Amino acid sequence: QGRGNTVAAMTREISRTGVGMLHRGSVSPGEVTVRMASETREFEYRVLIEWCHPCDNGMFMSGGRFISNDDE
Repeated sequence: QGRGNTVAAMTREISRTGVGMLHRGSVSPGEVTVRMASETREFEYRVLIEWCHPCDNGMFMSGGRFISNDDE
């Protein structure tokens, strides 16, 4: 599968098992790559988006769980 669309998102919440995000435009449920940059380094995670719905101002909220390598 090729590189899909890139969506800039803000993290609403993050836990050991998953992440909630806020972004413009909807995302489809399924597997995505989430890139997070801190001041010192960049992290990349595989996330299974489980839901996405619209909220205010044309923004969308979505949530999913991290896919660990031992799920494969």
